[in-house]
Amino acid sequence: MDGSTKFDPSGWSQLLSFISNAARLYQISASGVRVALVQYSDRATTSIQLGQYNDASSFGSAVTRIGQLRGGSNLQTGLDQARSVLSGSGSRSKVVLVVTDQFRGSPAISTAAANVANSGIILVGVGVQGASGLTLDSTAFQSLFQNGAVLANGYSGLGVVVVQAVSLACPGQQVSG
Repeated sequence: MDGSTKFDPSGWSQLLSFISNAARLYQISASGVRVALVQYSDRATTSIQLGQYNDASSFGSAVTRIGQLRGGSNLQTGLDQARSVLSGSGSRSKVVLVVTDQFRGSPAISTAAANVANSGIILVGVGVQGASGLTLDSTAFQSLFQNGAVLANGYSGLGVVVVQAVSLACPGQQVSG
């Protein structure tokens, strides 16, 4: 999750709502789906450890309390941190769902994304287009995430794409919201 500085005062809370709403579409439990949350800006941190919460309600409540890192947006650090979190998990399916409101492609980001994919992790991107004062290069974003990219029209458009994003993250599963 992109925790960089937002120019829209509601941007951060709408990103948190998106994550909470997406989590509600999963059967989170100790023996089922386990989730973590990695936040990145200039650096990355694991805001919620993998398996720390065993139900969607607890996870969603914890998400709403996460403080924003602020600063620049360095997706490479986020991808590297997410891969590290998932590398030892022993999970059958591993998914990284990236949510960002700014993106410019770079060789470093492409390498980090390739490392995630080469680790057997499904990579799905949710891009927020038109966020005030921020640039999301949608062509480069879609190219990085290939068939696993969803674009929302502003922060308020995140609610419209949540089911689509979760469907991309869980191919073959019936998802309804």
